[in-house]
This record gives sequence, C-alpha cells and structure tokens, in this order.
Amino acid sequence: MHKYEDIFPDVPFEWPTFLNTRPSESNPLDSLIWVIPVKYDSTVSYYAGTKFGPKAIVDASAELEDFDIELQKDPSMVGISTLPYLEPDVSSPLGMIEIVKLVVNKTLTYGKIPFLIGGEHTLSIGSITAAASHFDDISVLYLDAHGDLRDKYLGAEYCHATVARRLLENVNIVHVGSRSVSQSEVDFIANTDQDKLSYFPAPPDGNYTIEQINDICSKLSGNVYISLDLDVLDPSVMPAVGTPEPGGLSWDGVNLILSKVSETSKIRGVDIVEFAPELGPKYAAFTAAKLVYRIMGFCG
Repeated sequence: MHKYEDIFPDVPFEWPTFLNTRPSESNPLDSLIWVIPVKYDSTVSYYAGTKFGPKAIVDASAELEDFDIELQKDPSMVGISTLPYLEPDVSSPLGMIEIVKLVVNKTLTYGKIPFLIGGEHTLSIGSITAAASHFDDISVLYLDAHGDLRDKYLGAEYCHATVARRLLENVNIVHVGSRSVSQSEVDFIANTDQDKLSYFPAPPDGNYTIEQINDICSKLSGNVYISLDLDVLDPSVMPAVGTPEPGGLSWDGVNLILSKVSETSKIRGVDIVEFAPELGPKYAAFTAAKLVYRIMGFCG
C-alpha cells in the first residue's frame, strides 16, 4: 500500500499529528501514547473557544524539540500516535461523554496511555470513567483553578462546573490548585470523607512545599489518572483559558508536582483541557503543547 511519504520522499509535509510525526513513525500499535483530540465546548458558561484548543496545541507541538532538556531524554521514543479529531456530538453532554468513553476504553484495551486534548473539562468524565473500568484502584489527580464540585450548575448535572462531583461517584480525587469555590462546594468538601476527596487549595505564592507535594502523592493510589485544566496555572503563564482565575500555580510548581507523582504512581491516562487559543497570545499554545509533551515524558 502506497503512502504519500513514500510517493513524495523529498517533500517536507506538515502532518496533522502531535510533534508533526510522520505516519510511518507513529503506527498506533507500536506507540505507547495515543493522542485523542476532542473539539467540544458546548457547556462553557463564560468564554467559549476551547473547541479550538486541540488543533492549536497539536499545531504548536510541531515547533517543540523532540529532546526534553529538563528530563534529559526524548519522550517521543515511546511512540506517539495521534487519532483523527473526534466529531463533536452537540445533542447533549452525555452523548459526547459516551463517545470519549468508547474511544478511551478501546485505547486502554490496547494497552496504550490515552492523552485526551480538549475541549472543555466535561470530556474528562468519559475518559476517567473508562479508566476506572480498567483499573480498580485508580485515583485522579485533579488540577483545576475551580472546585467543579457543584451537584448541578444552571440546572445541568453534566457540565464543566460539575465534573469533579460526577467523578466522585466512581473514583477518589486529589484536588489540587483550586482558588475559586462556591459556598455549597465548601460545605461539600467539609462533609466528604478525606479518603474520597483530598483538597489542596492553591498556595499564595504558586508553589507547594515539598512536604505538601509528598502529602499529595501519598493520597494517590498506585495507578493514577491526571486531569489538568490549564486554568490551574497562573494567568501570567497561561492566559488563554475558558474561565481564567487570578493567582495560581507556577510553571515550575506544576512540573514538580507531576514529576513527583510519576515517581510514586503509574500514570494510566491524561487529559489537558480548557485551552482557548483565541483568548490569549499565540505563545500560549506552545506553552500548552510543551506541558503535554512534558507529561508524556513522565509516562515513559
């Protein structure tokens, strides 16, 4: 079977894949990581535009160096395969959640690590539900500027403001980086078993202490799913998000948490969500892509 790269061996094509990887170098069965881009933001309540996030991140990733100077290795050596963009189901959030659940379930069945790139945070419900069906002891490292612990928001049980609440029905969560919660969420946190929900609000200077990070890691199980809303970062680092919040974690602070978690738990799945490229400078897409790639490095 002929491929375009075989027919035009001397033509420098730009491929719609993470890292601009040639199809011959990203065979799904030979790759540990499957990138799942999902253009969906139907329940966003403030700024829309996160549906443009996946393409912006994938496009920006073409400018990344394969070698990660901080990790002193090439994370792409484990194999990174990018799926076609999932067609959004705008009929209801549950419809889109089920599609994501189906794709992530298949990804895990093949023994791969799903990297979902959103899109809004609601997508994580499908991805994490699938992961929980494969790993009985999986817990979630949930990095977000907001609680996302409402039972309903504007009448909806499934939306970006209820994600963590829905997830708690199936998995334990370690919630990190929050700096905006409602009174009802404060009450819910206080009345929820800390083994079920461990809550670590954002530190004033954007950096947790080593002792706090060790505490975060101790609350996670051996298998962990990382769900990262980019608004967990300080807006000076990541301004292009759907629901920005002043304060937040530093770039180094987030990386230190992720690094330590990778040393104590096995990363089984990841999502990076809520990137809205039109709401910030162009460099924000590169920052998001670099963070995605860094986490890939922590997986291999």
